[in-house]
Amino acid sequence: MNHLPINKLLLFLLLLSIFSACKKEDVSPAETIIEWKGIVSVADTFFVQENEKLVIAPGTEVFFEPEATIIAEGDIYIVGTPDSIIRLTVENPMGNHRILDVKGGAQNFTLGYAALTNGLITSYQTNNHFYQVTFTNNQALEWDDAVARFWYGQLLIEDCTVNWNNQGEGFLLHRVQGPIVRNCTFLKVPDAVEYIDCNNGEISGCRFEGMNDDAIDQNHCSKTLIKDNEFYQVNDRALELGSEGFGPSDSLFIINNLFVNCKVAINVKEGSSAIIENATFYNNKTSLDVLNEANDGSLSQATISKSIFVGGDLHLATSPNTSSTISQCMSDQILLDGVENIKAPVEFLDVQQFDFTVISSEFPAGMNADSIGYKKPR
Repeated sequence: MNHLPINKLLLFLLLLSIFSACKKEDVSPAETIIEWKGIVSVADTFFVQENEKLVIAPGTEVFFEPEATIIAEGDIYIVGTPDSIIRLTVENPMGNHRILDVKGGAQNFTLGYAALTNGLITSYQTNNHFYQVTFTNNQALEWDDAVARFWYGQLLIEDCTVNWNNQGEGFLLHRVQGPIVRNCTFLKVPDAVEYIDCNNGEISGCRFEGMNDDAIDQNHCSKTLIKDNEFYQVNDRALELGSEGFGPSDSLFIINNLFVNCKVAINVKEGSSAIIENATFYNNKTSLDVLNEANDGSLSQATISKSIFVGGDLHLATSPNTSSTISQCMSDQILLDGVENIKAPVEFLDVQQFDFTVISSEFPAGMNADSIGYKKPR
């Protein structure tokens, strides 16, 4: 048997590896960068292909004519700086207010230090990160027109502001696992944050004010952490924890939240369950409402502790299919059942300045000013 000399064999293997590498590059061409800067006008549908990436430079102003939109199957990178934000503005919007539709082959959608005016976003199965973005709307919208709507993928939204006009909805998520919305402000945004079929999520450090519908919705969700939020003048339910036809929500953790002048602070319904700790309820029409009208054998459950009620009703058992446990709580109006709950004067440091630091002198057994009620995060 003839054998190749060792040097020829090594040369053959080297050439083979080079050929294989070249073939691989041919199959997966390099990503093409599309860069926008200065003043850009979008007059029609602009496509970003799967092997392309749209990069919008700091300080750029993008104007969308009516019905114009970006449809992206490649990555989107819209990131300004604190001193040079990016502005995306819809001029005279008509029926379709959507300016960004990220989907298909797109892997990443990053939006930071930007201002969006009268434009809506959708994203499908993408890794999304929004930060330091202001969303503004002054147009009429349909009830289900969302500020941003997401299906699947991953999501982190932080340090954003949505300044709306009680039209449409806010951030609407479908089957996004482990989503996080934190340190955001929502002004007049109906259904400001809604999770549907989402597990292990978080909504924390946010302020909700003046919406004509719910602030936070949880529909068929599990193990969401809702922590360190403040709710003011929500004209429906600050927290709607239920189903809405998708199935009940369970193991929701409602920790350290403040509810002021809301129609209903917390609503647990349709076989859902929630653990509530360190809440302060102040002058809400209804502080806590546990109900179940499904009549399907399910049980709506709420466990609440270390909380303060000033004004407002408690609806803890409005149907046979409900269960509620309340302990180590205090109220200025009603004597809560249980030896660890008390009726006593409740004093706060400065309600007029929305400082709900507790300065009372009487507390339930085992409680003190540091362990009961809402504490503003430092």
